[in-house]
Amino acid sequence: KDLQGLGIDLYDAYGFVDFEVDDFLGMGYAPINLRFGNLSYNWGEGSFYLDAINTTNALDVNKLMSPGLEMKEAALQVPSVSVQLGLFDTLSLEAFTHLGWRKHRFPAAGTFFHTDDDVLGPGHDGIYYDVGGFLSPDLASYMPGPMRIVRKTKKDADNLGQWGLSARYDIEQAGIEVGAYFLNYHHQEPYFRFNPASGAFVGDGQIEFVYPEDQKLLGLSAAGQIGNWAVAGEVVYQPNHPVLAGDPLGIAFDNFLGAPVTLDGVTYDSSTQSFDGFVEEDIYHGSVNLLRAFGPALGFDSTFLIVAAAVDHLPGATGEPGGEDAAGNPIYTLQGNGNGNAPTDKWAWGYNLEVDFTKLNAFGVGGLTITPGFGWQHAVSGYSRFWGNWWQGKKWFQARLKANYKDVDYTLSYVGIRHADEFEAADYEEYGDNISFTISYKF
Repeated sequence: KDLQGLGIDLYDAYGFVDFEVDDFLGMGYAPINLRFGNLSYNWGEGSFYLDAINTTNALDVNKLMSPGLEMKEAALQVPSVSVQLGLFDTLSLEAFTHLGWRKHRFPAAGTFFHTDDDVLGPGHDGIYYDVGGFLSPDLASYMPGPMRIVRKTKKDADNLGQWGLSARYDIEQAGIEVGAYFLNYHHQEPYFRFNPASGAFVGDGQIEFVYPEDQKLLGLSAAGQIGNWAVAGEVVYQPNHPVLAGDPLGIAFDNFLGAPVTLDGVTYDSSTQSFDGFVEEDIYHGSVNLLRAFGPALGFDSTFLIVAAAVDHLPGATGEPGGEDAAGNPIYTLQGNGNGNAPTDKWAWGYNLEVDFTKLNAFGVGGLTITPGFGWQHAVSGYSRFWGNWWQGKKWFQARLKANYKDVDYTLSYVGIRHADEFEAADYEEYGDNISFTISYKF
């Protein structure tokens, strides 16, 4: 309750200094912009998807529950310093360093988007899970009650050590801007470390949250014009990226039993050994966006259309049920094809459609702007890794009506979620279609 009450977040609050150098290192005139304060970075050309170039930003996951929301709208700012340098009127260089670190903000316990088996959000330190259904009647009789998975500790990432470099070049003759990026960042999403249980059938399964540090990211982007369409895209490579190994709930079950657990070819005695519930794999991501503005039509002053698509590529994926490196793991003889036991595919892709209609001075009221809009997201094929973008067959739809009057925005939104196939956890059916109304004032 306290976590969802009144509160204040300080977003883009920063200071800046602009100055000019007549001859920068013998390369001529150079404008320089220095910023310091609470900042986020909208690098690259990705708009709707995770694992993009702008992945250095922590996110408010509650806001991402609406299709069509751009990642920059859910970004959580952190104390940072950045410097941007312009050269030759066509080249822009930028560097930043974070002076703090933030984790993703997950739905708190008891809120609409929180699920019963979710230990990620604040408000509780564990869950209870009835595992009797996975056992024979004889084994089930030894169970004193539901298994408790305890979130014992967490290891936050360091506040320092995150930085990035970018170079963007405007090819004037072709009307194209290209960019290259390098990031060193700390993960904002948790990965699991399993600590020894205190005894088979009597101990709690113990999960420690860890946030791996010093993740490297290399990215390329391009943006230009093709006919009446603005076209932009990016590709991203992240070496040795953590990937959850199998189903965390199933691994916690083995941990609870004190049974051996095999991950990435290594067998652990879960009654005496701590072990990471993830492996490191190279991952790739690519996306493309097409934008077009239309003139007056259907009684509206303008129409804005976005078509976007993205693909996730995990070369080391097995395609076996249970996630990456699941083959041969004994937990899947217990889990069957139950919750969280979807495959992880080498390729997964989907697309977004967004359309907004704008009417100025609506209903004859000066300064009143009405913007009805629609959003659609469809995971066409494949299952991304946990924390990825796509779950095959899932569809999201949004209808919204936004009104702006005297710098105040009023937004009414309906979101419909059509869940995927039998692999999708039943818990996610606890929430689905929802209606929201928000009021915001910008100054």
